[in-house]
Amino acid sequence: MKYLVLFTVIVLFLCTVSGVMPALADFTIYENTVRLHVLANSDSEEDQALKLRVRDAVVESMQKDMADIADVEQAKAYLQENLPKIEAVANRVLQAAGCTDVAEVSLQLEEFATRYYDTFTLPAGIYEALRITIGEGAGK
Repeated sequence: MKYLVLFTVIVLFLCTVSGVMPALADFTIYENTVRLHVLANSDSEEDQALKLRVRDAVVESMQKDMADIADVEQAKAYLQENLPKIEAVANRVLQAAGCTDVAEVSLQLEEFATRYYDTFTLPAGIYEALRITIGEGAGK
């Protein structure tokens, strides 16, 4: 749960430093937000739980660096530069869990449905996303 809060804070931070408050979202929110999308190998309970462990480890690994990022362009540059590091974190979690699946990480445009968080909502649309695909990526 604390990592969900951290991820929410990171998204809010990215929106805030770019001058776009989620509650007042307009079309610029799509350009000023980087979303995290982790796809599990399948929808099995085990794969979904592993997906959350990967998500939490990746968010935790970026926490310190994200505090120094001033805007969305810096965030995108940081993510692009650190894709191998992020992928290594994800794969370490998988290996530690005894999973033979491999995680692949990319930064790409992706379509998202509306997402409701505790304190804000991100509207449906196309966003830049840090996408982590575990194994077949056939899960949610």
